[in-house]
Amino acid sequence: MFRLANKKVLFKKKKKRIGVESSKSQFTQSTVNRIPKKEEDSLVDNTNVISVNLALLSKHTNDVRSNDKLITCEKCSVHLNNESKLLTKKEYLENKKGKKKENEEEEEKEKEKEKENEDSDLEEEEESDDDVLEEEDIPEEALIWECEFCGSPQILEDIDKEKIIPSEQSVDYLVKESNKNKENKEKTEEDEGSTVVFCIDTSGSMSVTSEIKDGKLDLSELNKHSNQSFGGFGQQQQQQTFGGLRRRHVFQQQRPQQSQWVSRLQCLQIAVGNQIEALSRESPNSKVVLVTFSNKVEIHSNGVDNALTIEGNDLDNFTTLKQIGSDYQITQSVGKVGKTLIKKVYSLQENGQTALGPAAAIASAIAGQKKGSKVILCTDGLSNIGIGALEEDEQEEQQQKSSEQLNPDEFYDELSEYCSEKGVVVDVITLEDTDCRVDQIGKLSDRSSGTVDIVKPLELTTRFKNIMSNPVVATSVLIEILLHKELYILNEDDRKVGSRLEKDVGNVTQETELSFNYGVKEDADEADRPDEVPFQVKINYTKLDGSQWLRTLTQRLKITDDEVEALNDIDYGLMNQNFMQRAGRHAKKGVVKESAKLMKQQKAWYSRVSQMEKLQSTNLTKNMEEFKQQENMWNEVIEDEDMSSEEEMENEKKDKKEKKKVQRKKHHRKDKHSKFIFSSSKYTKK
Repeated sequence: MFRLANKKVLFKKKKKRIGVESSKSQFTQSTVNRIPKKEEDSLVDNTNVISVNLALLSKHTNDVRSNDKLITCEKCSVHLNNESKLLTKKEYLENKKGKKKENEEEEEKEKEKEKENEDSDLEEEEESDDDVLEEEDIPEEALIWECEFCGSPQILEDIDKEKIIPSEQSVDYLVKESNKNKENKEKTEEDEGSTVVFCIDTSGSMSVTSEIKDGKLDLSELNKHSNQSFGGFGQQQQQQTFGGLRRRHVFQQQRPQQSQWVSRLQCLQIAVGNQIEALSRESPNSKVVLVTFSNKVEIHSNGVDNALTIEGNDLDNFTTLKQIGSDYQITQSVGKVGKTLIKKVYSLQENGQTALGPAAAIASAIAGQKKGSKVILCTDGLSNIGIGALEEDEQEEQQQKSSEQLNPDEFYDELSEYCSEKGVVVDVITLEDTDCRVDQIGKLSDRSSGTVDIVKPLELTTRFKNIMSNPVVATSVLIEILLHKELYILNEDDRKVGSRLEKDVGNVTQETELSFNYGVKEDADEADRPDEVPFQVKINYTKLDGSQWLRTLTQRLKITDDEVEALNDIDYGLMNQNFMQRAGRHAKKGVVKESAKLMKQQKAWYSRVSQMEKLQSTNLTKNMEEFKQQENMWNEVIEDEDMSSEEEMENEKKDKKEKKKVQRKKHHRKDKHSKFIFSSSKYTKK
């Protein structure tokens, strides 16, 4: 369930600098000089990584228990685990005497060596007295658990020693049973299955065509649901006009190659139609809703021809849009209305503008009726009508309508948070060679644990299939990582936060894996160090049936003071994953400089390690090549950000010099860079 990049923790009070003006160094002086001094720390610093694979929440552990068997340390909140030792009163008191004697001997040695440390030693001794039980305070039949993490003793009474200690590293505790299971053990067919909302763009630009090469797109279903025949050689091109743009149906030109062309919408129709058909066959009790958007938003489901239409001022009101979605009743499963929905998909036509924001809000609210549902949003252009409009002229018009109107930043932030709270995963797909402002609409996927992708129209069928094969496994996921008291962990801003970290994850799919960085505290006592240090991960999560669970995972790592030994058997793939996730998190917050700094540190690390003969391996070479590919894309992102910053600074200087203020379009990231950043922050080494 969780893994560590290195097999041993390097435990040194004072970190040795590598290769600094030393003839014994394994690195050349020229290599060291290229590294800023603050980056010359121990090589092991970069390998202190813990990764949690949340996809495994889809299945229970071998050790499943009721919540009343959960025992918690009162001082550090660690749970009793398979590494815990329970002592009788006699055993505890004997250990206490032995430790006291060892401490007294150690203190005498310390006083002789460093008299100036007497005050701090006395302070530490006084603090440790708080964690010692007196004989008279311990009941005769009680057991004592000395926490492996903080050392605090806990008195446990009326427990069975053999049954209370977990038998596995991973344990599941039932916190709250599902209300459905309590009220009605017999589920009806209509209660089963999650909801999938296909939110698709039918604006005029979806009529743009692509050439089909090498038969890469199966046209059989499109042919079946169309009045056209695709087999006739020399067939004339057919055209229809919608919203001032031409829609070109699939046709064959009078050429020897018999070229075929297909519109963006037709590619999308094939992709959506195939998935509805698959759901009808494989998950007939699921619910499917079709939300289309152009100048207006339409909702189709339940096998009824009359769609619910939302247009006009309603497109500007976030509260109204959410209410429409949450009130919408889905009465029929896809197994019953799948064929009708597929016919509707193939009858769609391109026309008008792009009310993406309103459609996304409605689709999310519909899916939000049941946790674990999905929204698959596909578009080829900027949202330019209604709330969430991203064209600047439309933004100004929206702000003039109401001072309370959410700007695009606020809207996509609030909607993404709403999706996370409702347990809805949003997958965003945009089409190649279009500008869709992925930096904004990608937030919906990022916060809800969905995916962001940019594909060619002819690849939509494959991409939709991949998305549907990555279901939600848990919602409302909260992670808590607890380390030994001599270790610290970094938060998402790469700041030290002590030995404990909490993270609100939200939804989890079969691809969710998160990594974190830890290290040894600078004031860690080498003389008092243990032979091993424990790690514990606590995961609170809600299953799709509504039941709430707590999973605990506990593991130990051995201690070493030998740097080369600590670097043996490094999981380089996990290190690359951790680098990508950290760099992506910084870039999402707009701090690309931190991403650049991390990239330089990682590059320097590989440069130094590659010169250590004892660490050479094919695994190292392979992952260095992978890092170089990542580095190339990061360089492109950083260069684009730097150029934009320089341009803005030049414009400011020019305006100041000419004493005038010019209204200029704000810079936003290229879609491919935004997609890369969002994907990096969730990057998983497969």
